[in-house]
Amino acid sequence: MKHTINIELNKKSIEKAIDELDAFQKDLLQKCKTVVERLAEVGIETAEENAPTFGRYITFTQRIEEETKSGVTAVVLAVDKQKINRQWLRYGEVVEATISPILMEEFGSGFEAVNAHGVQGVGQGTFPGQTHAFDEGGWWYMDTEGSWHHTEGQTPGMPMYAAKVRMSIAIARILREVFNG
Repeated sequence: MKHTINIELNKKSIEKAIDELDAFQKDLLQKCKTVVERLAEVGIETAEENAPTFGRYITFTQRIEEETKSGVTAVVLAVDKQKINRQWLRYGEVVEATISPILMEEFGSGFEAVNAHGVQGVGQGTFPGQTHAFDEGGWWYMDTEGSWHHTEGQTPGMPMYAAKVRMSIAIARILREVFNG
């Protein structure tokens, strides 16, 4: 983005140059805002595509903050619309757990859990009371109606990680489109 301002050493020329600089600054800020808005849209779309199991319980959104001096900041957010309560029977008693949909979607649970992000305290075997998390054959549990079910855990969809990757790939293309278009 090349821009040249010609200036003479007189009041009128200096005032004109200041006006051109102000216009350039406003244009640059608007282009930066367009870039981060488009990147956030890519992130949200990708996150929604990668939340197959609990996506209906998650809101993916963006927050854009514009500051005249420092530029524009965009944040892609994932927020639980609600927590999920699960119940099952263990030795004839109802056991209950409250689950965060975004954490379950991002990191999974049980044998299927993967800690691709290297986040401390998440991944296989970290859900409270996950005594069978490392059982390769999975495990059985009884629902509150008395029916047995087999599971190996929840495979992570990693919506936020996928959003980060796709946004990183899209940066150069979006910058070219906005600043050269």
